[in-house]
Amino acid sequence: MIYYELDDLCIRSMLEKDIDDFYDAFVMQGWGKYVYKSRLENYFKQQNEDKRMMFVAEKNGEVCGYVTLLLKAKKGPFFHKDIPELTDINVLTKFRNQGIGSKILDVAEGVCREINDYISVAISLYAEYGATQRFYIRRGYIPDGSGLWYNERPVLQGETCVNDDELVLYFIKDLR
Repeated sequence: MIYYELDDLCIRSMLEKDIDDFYDAFVMQGWGKYVYKSRLENYFKQQNEDKRMMFVAEKNGEVCGYVTLLLKAKKGPFFHKDIPELTDINVLTKFRNQGIGSKILDVAEGVCREINDYISVAISLYAEYGATQRFYIRRGYIPDGSGLWYNERPVLQGETCVNDDELVLYFIKDLR
């Protein structure tokens, strides 16, 4: 069970009630079609099966955001290398620009540091992810050098692909 108190913020493991709280908040901010309740239910299930770590930020009893961490990458260039992978980070719109995403990630990286010297993340490349791209670069994540990936495989030179959530660049951070 994860539990950290940071000023007025609590960072903890996901609770079952968080599924509805996050889903309702996402729908209210217009993300309903992008964030499916089943995804949140799957995160909770995987957390309880020790397949995924969930770091949920709560402020004054209200969920603010979360980070998910797979202890071993399931795909991409770090598959079979036992390097943990961040797979989802979300901070609700009304809680953005308050440092909450950084605080959640600080805790996730600290936990990860106890198991591995590295942490990885795959970042989509289209403009909606621009803030996310800058966020990770400011935090010391660098491209791993394996190039573009699409649908879980490297994109070869001259190959055509679609610029959607499946077109990613992998980043890695040295936690030492």
